[in-house]
Amino acid sequence: MAPPAVPSPPHKERSMKYPLILGLLLAGLATCAHAADRYQAYLFDVIRQERGLAISIKKEIEKIQPGNYAALASGPQSPGEKLTLNGQTYYLYSMCEQHNCFDNNAAIFYSPKTRDLAGYVFQSDCSVKTFGNTSSAMQNALAQYLGTDASLNRCK
Repeated sequence: MAPPAVPSPPHKERSMKYPLILGLLLAGLATCAHAADRYQAYLFDVIRQERGLAISIKKEIEKIQPGNYAALASGPQSPGEKLTLNGQTYYLYSMCEQHNCFDNNAAIFYSPKTRDLAGYVFQSDCSVKTFGNTSSAMQNALAQYLGTDASLNRCK
């Protein structure tokens, strides 16, 4: 027969609960803070909420290379990175063709406030094509993000 269980002193039980409760509260606050900025989600989640954005991105990419949007949209994407460029808030997203990311990818800048959309499409011949109103500030931010020089040439 097992000896009867000895209850813990009341102060021990209480001291074990506080770190657990504090941890749960902090985790909840971190989740709420991140969820408060819905544009720092993955591009496909943002597109689900703003159907017009998907249509605009598709239209711009299809002008550069017909049929390429489907390949880009089906591959890996990054969450939006919030940037302030020339006093304007933009989110930088990237997307690429599955199993062909180096040769076929795009970087997209989007401003929810003004609905400005601009981007860069990188192709297998090392060329970079732009759409929308790209700026030197965007190009410099993207070069820093990619770790390339200001010309955005990844093939050097």
